[in-house]
Amino acid sequence: MNAVSEAKQVLKKYRQEEKMPVDLMKIARAEKISVMHADFDYTSIFGVIKKNSDGIFIFLNDGEEHKRERLMLAHVLGHYFLHLSAYKEIQFYCDYHYVSDYVNHKEAEADQFARQLLMPETKVKSMAARGCSVEEMEDTFQVPVPVIKDRLEQITGKKSDRDEQQNQFAVR
Repeated sequence: MNAVSEAKQVLKKYRQEEKMPVDLMKIARAEKISVMHADFDYTSIFGVIKKNSDGIFIFLNDGEEHKRERLMLAHVLGHYFLHLSAYKEIQFYCDYHYVSDYVNHKEAEADQFARQLLMPETKVKSMAARGCSVEEMEDTFQVPVPVIKDRLEQITGKKSDRDEQQNQFAVR
């Protein structure tokens, strides 16, 4: 299953399709994943997911801004749903800098999953069609503005002006 389909399935399974912002902690709790914070200040790591006989644990970099932390948690959940089911025990590090093509592929999939989970395409299109601003979308989805602009560009194929105040991505 691809990342977008998997994210849609997770939204449906946990009845988060209509609820914005998506309750990531509800999803984590339902999957019996413990989410904690750790100090990764002196590394390029923003998150770790660990699966062993004691359970499944996600560690996120402490001190991140709320919207950025939501994006990081959705990304790590992407690794959980897409890449960890085949392993009984594994520890996977999410790095700000990708190291190899193998990691890039997995990181790109986790990014796709996170964006679909946090900003479902149908919701983004609907808000864009209503003329909602990027800032309104930021409030709705609780993710950073640059990520919303990238998502709009991905969905519409139109590039945004980084300084614009109004959303010009009307989707018809």
